[in-house]
Amino acid sequence: MEPITILIYVSIVFLCILWTFLSIILYRVVRILNKVDRFLDYIDHIRDLLESWEKLPAKIIGAIIDRLF
Repeated sequence: MEPITILIYVSIVFLCILWTFLSIILYRVVRILNKVDRFLDYIDHIRDLLESWEKLPAKIIGAIIDRLF
């Protein structure tokens, strides 16, 4: 066999192994990013709830003033 043919075979095997490992790593990264995205969505939801609770006393006071006047 010629050296170039051996080099081609070795590179094909190396690329197959490397591609498999890269695919596994990419899959794990995507799963981690999905979990991070869900966590950030949950934090956004909590922040929105806290903002609405913060506005609640002002709404109650506004309603009381509207009824009085």
